[in-house]
Amino acid sequence: MDIKKVLDELDKLFAEKRIGEVEIFLKGKLKEAEEADDYNSIITLVNELIGFYRVTSEFNNAIVYSDYIISLMENLELKNTIPFATTLLNVATAYRAAGKLEESLDFYEQILPIYTEKLPKNDYRLASLYNNMGLVYQELNQHEKSCECLENALSIAKEQGAETEVATTHANIGLSLLKLNKINEAIKHIENSLTIYEKDRNQKDFHYPAALAAMGEAQFKLKNYEESIDYYLKSLKELKANIGENKSYAITCENLSLVYKEDGNIEESERYLKLAKSVVEKLTK
Repeated sequence: MDIKKVLDELDKLFAEKRIGEVEIFLKGKLKEAEEADDYNSIITLVNELIGFYRVTSEFNNAIVYSDYIISLMENLELKNTIPFATTLLNVATAYRAAGKLEESLDFYEQILPIYTEKLPKNDYRLASLYNNMGLVYQELNQHEKSCECLENALSIAKEQGAETEVATTHANIGLSLLKLNKINEAIKHIENSLTIYEKDRNQKDFHYPAALAAMGEAQFKLKNYEESIDYYLKSLKELKANIGENKSYAITCENLSLVYKEDGNIEESERYLKLAKSVVEKLTK
């Protein structure tokens, strides 16, 4: 299988916002790879499926494929290799998105010694690891640890000139700083993130909606309700267009409902709260 060609076709589906076709495409290609015992392609395709199910909030599917790929790679005697660690990074991120934070952190901690031993200190994959570890600590409300990991990630990403990673990390640092009530410092990081994303309006990362939502939260804390509403609405628009109504979409609706309530617009507050509940119900069916 020409896996590069397959990934190019996958990128085209995303670029054309044909999200509904992605699962069928990937599972079809995976079946071909399994029938041919093409293990390299199997590993790549399963990783793509895990990522897809993560962003669409189909967490049970993400975890099923996560368990499958770990078992396969261990049977292929790939444990403690860079490809195994990189797959664990994807798996850990899926577990984090599913709310399984302790399990997620355990996976990340398995990756760290492999990466630090076998990769250069400024390798972008280390930046990705630190970034994701920072997010777990963020969700565990350990925001000082989160900032420490994220600053490590930012340093590496800047050294590598990886602009998308830099943008993502700035936004993540901003979120932790907001939780520490360092609002002005947080806004600087979020502004840096948005500036990078908006350089090319046609090539925004899936993390762009999170950066918009972070600015929405920052403006809410400053009681700038109109600005907060504007950023949250932009975030919802980007999520729906590029990913669909996932877990992040529901959370953003809940946050927007709260802003409308504080701004005195009870009708809109109730509308977005109902929308959030509707999305959650669809995801948990």
